[in-house]
Amino acid sequence: MPDIGKAVQDLTKAAQDYGAARQEEEAAQKDEDPELAAMKAASKAVMRAKGKEATAAAGREFHRVEALWRAANTRRKKATLARMLAEKKFREKMRKFNEAMWALMSP
Repeated sequence: MPDIGKAVQDLTKAAQDYGAARQEEEAAQKDEDPELAAMKAASKAVMRAKGKEATAAAGREFHRVEALWRAANTRRKKATLARMLAEKKFREKMRKFNEAMWALMSP
């Protein structure tokens, strides 16, 4: 019987961790979206710029927003990897819980 109690506790903790990781990933994605839009707009501005000065100014703006996007993208990627790891742990705890339940139910 203690096996099932521990399995339930482990599963509950893993589910909470997975839920928190999903929320962090969604928040990171929301943070990345405006940065990506700004980078795309700056890229289009570089393509449309006429003349040396306009092209140089648009290029500087592109490189400024590209750095911001890269930072946001890195945060999102880390959050995605953390979510994937939490999901893997959750699935493992679910498997152990199922095994404990089958052991409890079998005569």
